[in-house]
Amino acid sequence: TLKSARQEDSDFAAQVDGLILKRGPELPEFGATIRYLWRARSVTGQMIALDGGQHLAWQTPDVTGIIE
Repeated sequence: TLKSARQEDSDFAAQVDGLILKRGPELPEFGATIRYLWRARSVTGQMIALDGGQHLAWQTPDVTGIIE
């Protein structure tokens, strides 16, 4: 989970605190994931979420009160 350009720091901190892992990905993780997918020739049709677990308990901003 990366901070939106329109998001206040306090709102982003609250969003990260609500994640299962309590942290989002660091930029090098994106590169490592792309390298893995590039090299793993047998991987097909996968959804890989680099979001600290956010997709496991997805809630829309109207439910969470987080301003984006």
